Amino acid sequence: APPTTNTSANTSEVLTSYTAALNTEANVRDYAIQFICNLSITTIDSIKLQASTMNYLTEATSALTRQAIMFAVSKSSDLVNALNEMVDTVSYEDVQMAVSSIAQVASNILVAVNTPLMGRGIALNLDYDRANMLPPDYETDIETVWSNPNLFADVFVVGGAYKIFF
Repeated sequence: APPTTNTSANTSEVLTSYTAALNTEANVRDYAIQFICNLSITTIDSIKLQASTMNYLTEATSALTRQAIMFAVSKSSDLVNALNEMVDTVSYEDVQMAVSSIAQVASNILVAVNTPLMGRGIALNLDYDRANMLPPDYETDIETVWSNPNLFADVFVVGGAYKIFF
């Protein structure tokens, strides 16, 4: 008789391994997309290169963080605007290559945005951490002067108008 295996434990291990690999890939893609977004757009060749690179980086839609998606949207918009300015001075084939890559980036972004909304993907660690991070200027000290509610004005509605009393 073949040995019995605990399939639920194996499935759990595989899922944990997959999640760890996906989060690592998401971190790398997040960094790379931020790097690409800082590159200047100078010629049609830079547009084609950056568009094809963004296309490659956004292909794995399940490994895109919300911030990476926002950067990709911004960069795609910048590429479209730059291409629009030089469309009359470059060849049709160059424009076609750039537009094809940019359109594919847009498609990848749409899938990446909709995947978690439809409950078809996992929440990435980087997204979870960023969503639950307190802003750097958030005051958590309850002993601070600003924690005193008496410092704020009282607002009352009198006859349909707001009246502020100090």
